[in-house]
Amino acid sequence: MIKTYSVVTTHQADKDIKEARDWYDLQEPWLGDYFLDQLLEFRNRLSIFPMRFPRILGDVRRGKLSKFQDHIYFIIKETQIVIIAVVHGKRHPDFWKKPR
Repeated sequence: MIKTYSVVTTHQADKDIKEARDWYDLQEPWLGDYFLDQLLEFRNRLSIFPMRFPRILGDVRRGKLSKFQDHIYFIIKETQIVIIAVVHGKRHPDFWKKPR
């Protein structure tokens, strides 16, 4: 049987997601919803295969949405995956570490 993890987001990751969705909606009215669909698809994959994403610093791992340039930063706990940041790939690689 495959182990699955619950996936939760921090307050900061929730803010990142809202900001990204709003920005995509400004580009095209439907794009924000498509972004959320892609994020949900990523979360589903993440809940089953979290180890396939590389560690980038300590216990922090990073994945990328397949249709967008956004990176998802997360930590694996015992039974849970905690998404700590969602950052566009054109931002500085250390952007997610800074308090926002």
